[in-house]
Amino acid sequence: MDFGFTDRHQEILAVVGRPGRENFRYRAAQYDAGTQSPIANILDFQRAGLLNLTIRAEHGGQDSGALGSDPLLYLLAVEETARHCPGTAQRVHIHYHATHFLDRLATEAQREKFLRPGAWSGCAPPSAAACRRRG
Repeated sequence: MDFGFTDRHQEILAVVGRPGRENFRYRAAQYDAGTQSPIANILDFQRAGLLNLTIRAEHGGQDSGALGSDPLLYLLAVEETARHCPGTAQRVHIHYHATHFLDRLATEAQREKFLRPGAWSGCAPPSAAACRRRG
């Protein structure tokens, strides 16, 4: 049995690792000291196209999550994020569970309201409240 990462897994590690190395690690102490939400890091995730990992492909996501076609994908994103900013990793992990839950159980109208790109002023639940306060 091959326990190596697929090309897609390695790609996610690289995509998450870049803002982690370039931004998250430098912001982490500030977020921790000020007990602040890691808004800039979440926005980096959004710009990198990583907030939809646990949403099914037919709904515009990347089909990871517990019931997805590749459950390891989102876990690798969380793990790599934790290497640089544990607070961001915790927030992203919650976000992934929330979006996976909504994607699997919500009505089409609820998915449109909560999961479509841009539905939350640049972020998606549960990051939305913090992002709305910014604006």
